[in-house]
Amino acid sequence: MIKSSHNQSGFTLIELAIAIMIIGILLTIAIPMYTEQVKHARRADAKVALAELSQLQEIYHADNHKFADSLESLKAEKQGFKKEGTSYYSKEGYYALNVVSATANSFSIEARADGNKAQKDDTACQRFTMNALSEKAAYDDANALSTQCW
Repeated sequence: MIKSSHNQSGFTLIELAIAIMIIGILLTIAIPMYTEQVKHARRADAKVALAELSQLQEIYHADNHKFADSLESLKAEKQGFKKEGTSYYSKEGYYALNVVSATANSFSIEARADGNKAQKDDTACQRFTMNALSEKAAYDDANALSTQCW
């Protein structure tokens, strides 16, 4: 008489389905949290850019007795800011930079999430601004003041 021993090991289809379902639930929680953290981390690119541009404005003012009305006048490209065509971008490239206004006594600069870049989906913090008094503001995609960005 031949004895046949069939010790089967492995997972049943139900166990496998439950494991896949648990992984799916974890991913639906983790992915949105991760993308929010990435957006939040990328905001530092705008903040650093505005702080550096503000310093460049102060240096320019000391030499010229007025603030620069363009990023070209600040030699932003030589300072590591990216230039594509006539537009300037933050060093990481997530924000378009602009001198909004400049006079002998004041300036206003902005960093705007570029519509073609990864940060465009950060609807809570689309635009950051800073002026000569170091007053900072941020605006959402509806151009309403946002308090959660700085």
